Amino acid sequence: MIPLKSWRAEHVLCFIIAALMVLQSAGGLFIDGLYRDNVRVTSAWLGNDLVTLVIAVPFLLGSAAFALKGSLRARLIYLGVLYYELYNNMYYLFGSAFNRFFLVYEALLVLAASALIFGLSKITMDRVGEAFKPGTPRKAVSGFMLLLAAVLCVIWIGQIASSMASGSVPRMVTNAGWLTHLVAVFDLSMIVPPLLLGTVWLWRSRPWGYVTASIVLVQCALYSVVLLAVPPFQAAAGIPGAWDLTPVWGALGAGCLLFAVLLLANMSSSSTSASR
Repeated sequence: MIPLKSWRAEHVLCFIIAALMVLQSAGGLFIDGLYRDNVRVTSAWLGNDLVTLVIAVPFLLGSAAFALKGSLRARLIYLGVLYYELYNNMYYLFGSAFNRFFLVYEALLVLAASALIFGLSKITMDRVGEAFKPGTPRKAVSGFMLLLAAVLCVIWIGQIASSMASGSVPRMVTNAGWLTHLVAVFDLSMIVPPLLLGTVWLWRSRPWGYVTASIVLVQCALYSVVLLAVPPFQAAAGIPGAWDLTPVWGALGAGCLLFAVLLLANMSSSSTSASR
């Protein structure tokens, strides 16, 4: 049983994060001139803001409501949404031109990271494995996660290696006006390592494997929606090649959603006992 003070602290933290997410995304969508980036990047922010406002925030609040009542399944979804926000907000904080919402981005980074750690501390790892049914297709999920990590490595490392060999700067960097390849930085540090660790742990049926796999698959599924929401805004802004990678992100996003559902659906009805 979680002490009343702990319940209140986690509730308050969640609502503050949700309120800041609404402020961030609604501000981006409705405050003219907030973004000071070029057209390509600004249109990407708009697609991002739309997904955060209409999908991520409701998922955060809905999953938190059940997680704070003791549901492990809901807690894993909740942590996945928090990880989405942590990853997503890194682009605003480090990739957007300085604007009036800088402190909002900074606050979300700190609070999302804190809530993620706090939320993980509420899981009893020794009992996580018991929450998943014996027939859970963990090897199939592990195989997909390994495939996803490999695809991201091939895309970004291949692009970077090609640019280094030619002595040029990747087109994504110059188009966005960044100083470095932020997508590669964040994907290769925040997505690929958890995917690989989750793959090994889940294959071996370790408790951390179930937790890591659930969180990263929820996060990737959510962010895939962002990648699918951006092209319409960029196409409307006249950005060439806006739809080029849509089939790739669509396929990977569908896979993330499918395997996240497959994993979480194989939790027993007594899964609340693994969350304290």
